[in-house]
Amino acid sequence: MRRPPSFASELPLPRVVVRAVARGLAPAPEARYPSVDVLRVELEGWPRRRRIWALSIGALALAALVARATRYEKTPLNRLCRGESRQDGAVLNERRRATGAAGELESYVRRWVTARVGACEDADATDATDPITHARYLDRLRCFDDLRRRLEAAMTTPFGSAGELPVPESCLAR
Repeated sequence: MRRPPSFASELPLPRVVVRAVARGLAPAPEARYPSVDVLRVELEGWPRRRRIWALSIGALALAALVARATRYEKTPLNRLCRGESRQDGAVLNERRRATGAAGELESYVRRWVTARVGACEDADATDATDPITHARYLDRLRCFDDLRRRLEAAMTTPFGSAGELPVPESCLAR
């Protein structure tokens, strides 16, 4: 897990502000403030001018934390998806070569990888927190998994060909 950014300043900051900002930027979600109201209560003992300043800093820290959290949640999942797609394609081609399956299956594997990577990139371009979008993404991945099983079966049967398989791009229409 990444460490929070340093917020060291040339200005002398009271310890209560330093603690509040550090807690707001804590890497573990359970260590952060559950709400801005909790942060406000912690800072209420200050004189009014300092309290407004501290609340502003706290609110900025929480906003930065939310922005950082949403940015980091989305990227790794889709990067992993693209990597898995390419790795699965390499494994499928290795199996194809080992079984001596028809060369046309190599072209099918390439199309499968390209279409699956496209599904990953499409998920990157959309709001991954939307339940309908996420469900569609998972449905597409299930479709690609089904095609992979059918492709592996075609590789093990004599005279198996890609002509019997649905086109990989059909999974993107889901």
